[in-house]
Amino acid sequence: PGQVVLVHGEQRTVVPMDATGMAVVNFAAPWGRGFWHLSYAELLDASADAARLAFLRQGLAGKAVLVGLAASGTTDIKATALSPAEPLVTLHANLASQILMKASLPATPPWAGAALGALFLATAALLYLRLPLRFFLPAGLGLVLLCPAANVALYAATGLAPGLVAPGLAVGLAVLALLADALARTARDSARQRRILETY
Repeated sequence: PGQVVLVHGEQRTVVPMDATGMAVVNFAAPWGRGFWHLSYAELLDASADAARLAFLRQGLAGKAVLVGLAASGTTDIKATALSPAEPLVTLHANLASQILMKASLPATPPWAGAALGALFLATAALLYLRLPLRFFLPAGLGLVLLCPAANVALYAATGLAPGLVAPGLAVGLAVLALLADALARTARDSARQRRILETY
C-alpha cells in the first residue's frame, strides 16, 4: 500500500492508499447531517436580505466550501456506503474532513480478506471434524453470522475493512458443502448397514 503526503507550509498530512491508489473514506456524516448545506436559491435570497447575508458571511468566513450538484436527476448522485442515492459532494466533503482532521483510515492489505476467510474456513472444518451433525448445523450457521460481525468488530477496532461479502460467502458455501457431504455420508452408511442386514 502507498500513500499521498499533502504538504501545507510546515504541516504534513499522510493519506493512506491501497495498491490501486484508492483511499478509504472515513465517513463522518451523510447528506443533510454533519455539514452545513446551502442551496443556490438560499444564496440568491440572501442577496436581498442584509441580515441574512451578514449571517452567511460570518458563518462561511474561514471555512472550506465545496460546490456540487445535489438536485435529483443530475449526474452527480451515486450509490455510496451511506445511501443508494447520495450527492457525491458529500463524498468529497467527508474526504476533505478526514484530511483536515487527520482521521484517515489505514489502507487494508489485499490479503486481509483472504486471511479472515481462511480463519473462518479452518474453524468450520474443525467444527465439522469434532461435532456430530446435529450440533454442526447450528454451529455452522452461527459461524456464518459471526463472520460479518467479526469483520465489523475489526473495522471498529482498527479501521481495517477486509470486506464483508467474500469471506462471508466463502464460509457460507463451505458450511453448506460440509453439510451436504455429511448428509451424503450418512446416507451411504445407512445404505451399507441396510445391505449388511439384508444378508442375514
